Amino acid sequence: MSRGTLTAGERRQWLMRVAPATLLVLLYGGIVMKKSVTTVQELGGLAGGDWAKPLLIALHSASGAMFFGIIAVITMVRKEPLRREKRVIGWTLPLAVTLALAVVGWDNPKDYPTPVLIVATAFVVVGTGFTIYALRHLGRHFGVVSDVRGLVTSGPYRHVRHLLYAGETITTIGFVVAVASPITVIAFAGGIALQIWRASVEEQALADAFPEYQAYARRTPMLIPLLRV
Repeated sequence: MSRGTLTAGERRQWLMRVAPATLLVLLYGGIVMKKSVTTVQELGGLAGGDWAKPLLIALHSASGAMFFGIIAVITMVRKEPLRREKRVIGWTLPLAVTLALAVVGWDNPKDYPTPVLIVATAFVVVGTGFTIYALRHLGRHFGVVSDVRGLVTSGPYRHVRHLLYAGETITTIGFVVAVASPITVIAFAGGIALQIWRASVEEQALADAFPEYQAYARRTPMLIPLLRV
């Protein structure tokens, strides 16, 4: 066997590492394009008499495009891991969460009453802001599968262990409110459950790599600052 040939185990590890990230970039890239088109179309309708709804839908769509776009970009530039994930659950869970989040964020806002669109847009704008804030501090330590790329406990991560997931949850609430279809609600509920499971799997990997992580986890809430949640 030549040195350039991968063994079956190496091919499996490569697939486990590359497939979730590739799927995320392709799906989220498609959502970014769709939401960008919607933003332009709605901004073009501001000249009409009812400008509030087009403006809200444009802001909702633009914030959604930014949300999915920043995650896709940081996925492509993430740093090499210190320890690669070898457990099947460590890449199947992120894959499932990626699919659920794509389903939740795919549809455009419906023509709901203005107060509903205000609430939905507020959630997406605030959630996207939290996501960008989390990624600013997490940087290239972000990953799709549960590879260990380092331990970040400074900045906002002094107050909550999974700020990025909190931001994603807030954003997806805004998507659900704006669409409220059965499949969106089901994907949201399933995605939240899987995300919590995913976080626990990631924490197992971090605790194995960094002995100090357990003390950090004991003193720092998981998702909501000031609460043991």
